[in-house]
Amino acid sequence: MTLWAAGIEGSLRALDPLVGAVHQHPVEDQEPVLFALIAHAVNHQLAMYSLALDGYYMESLGLVRACVERWLAWLYVTNFPNHASRFLRPEAGDSPEWGEMLKKLEQGTKDDALRQWWNWLNKLAHVDQTTLGLIWEEPADATGAMIRVGPTFDRKLLENCVGEASAVIPPLLQVTEQFCMRYGVEPAEPGAAEAYAAQLKTWM
Repeated sequence: MTLWAAGIEGSLRALDPLVGAVHQHPVEDQEPVLFALIAHAVNHQLAMYSLALDGYYMESLGLVRACVERWLAWLYVTNFPNHASRFLRPEAGDSPEWGEMLKKLEQGTKDDALRQWWNWLNKLAHVDQTTLGLIWEEPADATGAMIRVGPTFDRKLLENCVGEASAVIPPLLQVTEQFCMRYGVEPAEPGAAEAYAAQLKTWM
């Protein structure tokens, strides 16, 4: 949990230089959407951490997908600013789904690693044998398996939460640093994404 908490704290510090930033193009939708997506992603990290700390591991894991989707949407809106209104205004059409965003970002070349990650996160977020199997607790004796209702405290499941949620933090730190550069402000901790990724690799 210490590594995860450090990543969340780093994500919050990374936003500090952007406090009070004046939109460069106030009549356009791109900047409000980008700020909202970063805020959503960090809030998802905070919610996941709180749920895991309280023993709701499966519920925490189910939010990883949403956090990653905000990161991907940030990249999408950065590269295709004319689509920003689709995330903000109903009259602009439906917000693009993951598949549409990824296809446009790939530019004809498939990102197999990202696609595999997404397929795995879908299993964690939807009804799937992966998560339904975890709802059963292995019996300590011959009384039979017990179903998990309410908070559960399990070291292995907690470590799963830490690993899955922490993996999203380097990409979030990276896009926040890019956002700082866009506004001409010094990132709170330059190179934080790479440093955290190295710590995560060592932990895993």
